[in-house]
Amino acid sequence: EGARLVWGDGDTWTLEASVDAFDGLWAHVGRSHLREGVRGDTIHGPDGTEIHIDFRSLTEIKIRFSDVVHTAKLQGKDELLWDDGDRWCRLPPHEAFEGRWRSDGNARQVYIVTADEIYCPNGTHVRIDAASWDFLAVNLRGKQSRASVRMDELVWDHGEVWQRISPDAADANEDDILDGSDQALWIAQVRSISCDREGLMAEMGAK
Repeated sequence: EGARLVWGDGDTWTLEASVDAFDGLWAHVGRSHLREGVRGDTIHGPDGTEIHIDFRSLTEIKIRFSDVVHTAKLQGKDELLWDDGDRWCRLPPHEAFEGRWRSDGNARQVYIVTADEIYCPNGTHVRIDAASWDFLAVNLRGKQSRASVRMDELVWDHGEVWQRISPDAADANEDDILDGSDQALWIAQVRSISCDREGLMAEMGAK
């Protein structure tokens, strides 16, 4: 059935190429703040909703939402066109974790994560060794630490959880997180990413 083999004992095999075709972080064209994470046979919505993918091929998926079946087809590699007119654009992996994060253990501990580094509250920064849209890994004092990216949470393997801080949040205590040069670098990176994303969304919206 599509990209699946369903065996008589109930076991199901899924063609790996079909998983790779859809897995990733997607943004709604025209509403780029709404993001969906596709992992395997589950779509993780921005509000925590999880929707099962009932059918898949190399270029198409089907889901059931509110008792209505919806179909989405890939346009190229990075655009998903739904039968209700909605369009999703695949985002670069680092978009999943870039931003400001607050430790659940100490609200004053705020971290800034860029595409390749984490800026810590004590003024140090740690290089990201490996990352994708759903995880990142760093080396701390010779020990590898890994975090799962879950939309607005970073869940570390040592038990700590970081909560994403909204870009609109105002907190005077965060002004001292980075020194002037690092703040300027961070602001420049964010502006560049935002311009690139909005340009892409505008281009896709004009199609």
